[in-house]
Amino acid sequence: MRTGRQTKGPGSRRSSGAAGEVANPEASAAPGRTRLADQIVERLGQAIVDGVPVVALSSEAALALQHGVSRTVVREAIQRLLDCGLVQQRPKVGISLAPTTDWQYGRPELIRWVSRSPNKSEFLHHLTDLRRVLEPAIAERAATRAKDAHRESIEGADALLLQATRSRDVELFLRADAVWHEAVTEACQNPVMIDAMRRQREAIALSRNTTVRAIQLDRVAQRFRRMAPARRDELASLAYTMHHAVTTAILKGTPRQAHRAMSDLIDGIDGVLVETFGH
Repeated sequence: MRTGRQTKGPGSRRSSGAAGEVANPEASAAPGRTRLADQIVERLGQAIVDGVPVVALSSEAALALQHGVSRTVVREAIQRLLDCGLVQQRPKVGISLAPTTDWQYGRPELIRWVSRSPNKSEFLHHLTDLRRVLEPAIAERAATRAKDAHRESIEGADALLLQATRSRDVELFLRADAVWHEAVTEACQNPVMIDAMRRQREAIALSRNTTVRAIQLDRVAQRFRRMAPARRDELASLAYTMHHAVTTAILKGTPRQAHRAMSDLIDGIDGVLVETFGH
């Protein structure tokens, strides 16, 4: 019977996790490579969304040379831009910009680039067009399909909106508004509509932040200060009043009123965007 440790030949492999194990060079390089890819994705993604011409896009080798990285890093970055729908890759053509109709607007990184882009207002108006189609139809169906649990969720979120309005708490209003819209969407009990709204969650959050925080803009704040106190209070509570009209229609089970009230709310959002961006 043999005792002691067996001697392994030079070609034998050590077991995973063994003391003194030689690290895999590629595995060790992966985190650094990913960080470099992150940087390139950020630069290229932001430039494409901003409409800035991107040089050397058609060639992996040219991109690697321009950014001072390996082609492996470039490949990883390009794959992520492909996933966002910002570029397309075809045989014998290489990499080129994709049309905006191919952009994956549900991707958080794409919405991040849009939020910093001079084209932000145009995107938000496009988003509002989509919401005009979807959300009134969702509210209409919620009025006839909502179960008791759905109604309780909508009513609870409505109460939070009221609390935020009375306390002038912008952060609470933002959170309550997200909960309210999700509760209304869930109440429609249409899985396709629910999925469509979930895919736009990041984009709608950007719209929500832009419109709710518009009150903090200097020109808007100055206009408010010049108003009579009664009118100022009326406008400050207008957002809640419009949400509450939808809540009331859903709780009463009146689909037409729910559709109309949600349409008015989305029109109000578009009005704030026009006020914010001037167009």
